[in-house]
Amino acid sequence: MEPPVLIETTRLRFRAHQSSDESDFVKAQLDPEFRRYLGGEPRTLEDATRRFKNVLQKKPHAPFGMWAVVSKGNGSYVGYCTLRREGDGVHLGYCIIRPYWKQGFGYETARALTEIAKAEQLVPVRAEVEQGNVASERILEKLGFARVREEHLPHSGRRLMHFELSRADGS
Repeated sequence: MEPPVLIETTRLRFRAHQSSDESDFVKAQLDPEFRRYLGGEPRTLEDATRRFKNVLQKKPHAPFGMWAVVSKGNGSYVGYCTLRREGDGVHLGYCIIRPYWKQGFGYETARALTEIAKAEQLVPVRAEVEQGNVASERILEKLGFARVREEHLPHSGRRLMHFELSRADGS
């Protein structure tokens, strides 16, 4: 049985994770370069595997949940994305694994989820980007998100830039 599909774009399909995605998901979580803007430290093999199993157990229900991002061309695992309820709106998240960086997949993913949120009137749409992740900042700005605040996390030293796409921005 095929996993549920949220949406398809020109090059991508967003579907429920399946067991065949585990090795690519785990490999990304172990990669320090991939994790640099996601908390900084690579995960341990045990933690990465546990997190993947947790994702599998929590099947997404359109449009919410954690979706696998796969290439329509060859079925390769490109990353993952999410929309989740947050206060009076939704939170947007997307992670493209390193072999697929700088190919426009982050923008294509964020744009598709933003369009779903706007179509379902799930605004404001919020996202955060770790300071230094210029590529993700540009993606959000290109989609019309505005930077609304900065947050310093003293326990980790991280700085997060919070972005929002409001009702006025999302017309």
